Amino acid sequence: MYIPIITGLFLLPYGYLLTASEDIKERRNTTLFHGAQRCFRAGQWETAADWLHEFIKNNPDSPQRNMAILLRAQSLFKLMQYRECFNELKNSEESSGLLAAEYKFWMAECRYREAESVSKNTGLYRVAAQLFAEVPKSDRQVAANVSEAMAHARLEDWPKVVELLQPVASPFQQHALTSTKSS
Repeated sequence: MYIPIITGLFLLPYGYLLTASEDIKERRNTTLFHGAQRCFRAGQWETAADWLHEFIKNNPDSPQRNMAILLRAQSLFKLMQYRECFNELKNSEESSGLLAAEYKFWMAECRYREAESVSKNTGLYRVAAQLFAEVPKSDRQVAANVSEAMAHARLEDWPKVVELLQPVASPFQQHALTSTKSS
């Protein structure tokens, strides 16, 4: 049975009470998340990272939390804050749910980019290669396969590069066979 209750300016189903302050907080958080998404799409990485950080901190149980973490990490990546990006993803990896492949891929990208910027980088390239190898089956599989091969190329481990890219069953070869016009 649906009996509406009027509380202030809000019309609610019978038996459901919502205070005005809860509604305002929820609206603010929704606005904050959508605003951060717009900043992200517009390339305003610093603002997006800040707003997403606030959203994540204030909404530990939000269904949008995993996406907010991923977008914040990608903003940090664009700001070349690779270590902070990696830590953001690593700390939330267990609860990443359906975004597990994206989390793993961006963690690997962070290590790869970090390796490019330091002189003693062998360990970082090895970590990046291992993380790329661990990316679960997803739309990131081809990029992860190629990036893993690139990390091994940086280590001058040419047999491993060939082992990753040459087999007909590799994600790279499968993609090349089915997507002849793809870059």
